[in-house]
Amino acid sequence: MSLMIFNNFSNSHKKITFDMLLSYFYHILFYSVFLLFFMLDIVSLDYHLFSEVHPSFLIATIFYISLFIPKLLPIWAVFSVGIIYDLIVGLPFGISAILFIGMSITVKSQRKFLLGQNFNVIWLSFGTISLIFFTLEWWAISIFNWYLFNFLPSIVNAVLTALIFPFIVVLFHKLKYLLKFKP
Repeated sequence: MSLMIFNNFSNSHKKITFDMLLSYFYHILFYSVFLLFFMLDIVSLDYHLFSEVHPSFLIATIFYISLFIPKLLPIWAVFSVGIIYDLIVGLPFGISAILFIGMSITVKSQRKFLLGQNFNVIWLSFGTISLIFFTLEWWAISIFNWYLFNFLPSIVNAVLTALIFPFIVVLFHKLKYLLKFKP
């Protein structure tokens, strides 16, 4: 009897194969790139005249994953990323989480339409969402601080973020190919 239990127990475990290890490695690589882009958003790259201007790698990454591989970044993870981002950067608590969730839900709801389009339509959609994101962020921060901040850096950030999007797409398409994910 005990031999039979042990035998059933041993058959219930999968053998670790090289393909499984490779898959785990690629997932770790994928999330490491995501973490790198998260860190690049946190680090302030001060330009002498443009201290408030920097593209958001994180917005482009969340948009890409929400569109092409939504299983990798569920809503609770998007929320968590937003909360952690707010805590580290010092934004009012929850602003980024709400904006990231709104962007992710919007992209996922339009996923079937966007996947049938060429890259220019996807890029234009991202540029529009980027502009809306930065406008809402500017509006929320201005209201929270009871001060009307300069809107120009938000527009420049949206444009710069839209300009880096093709590079994000190429990088994540390569990683997606390695992971063998299907849309």
